[in-house]
Amino acid sequence: MMITTADRLILRQIEESDADFLLALMNEPAYHTMIGDRGLRVPEDARLYCRDDILRASYQRHGFGLYLVCLIPTARKITPYDRILLAFW
Repeated sequence: MMITTADRLILRQIEESDADFLLALMNEPAYHTMIGDRGLRVPEDARLYCRDDILRASYQRHGFGLYLVCLIPTARKITPYDRILLAFW
């Protein structure tokens, strides 16, 4: 579900289809150092994490959770490294 948009960005809820992106992101060494190892090793782990920890535990139980920022018009998902670039635009 889309939360909001700006001229060049979309803020939306994470979906199960984002599992591959989360798997790559959450296995970055910097992610492990700064946030922690979530134990995601294969795409199925990431899909279950999306479904059980984000969709059910966060959005359904609390009404909010992790959100994904995407660039318009490409809809490319933005990593924490991209946030540095956004600050200079």
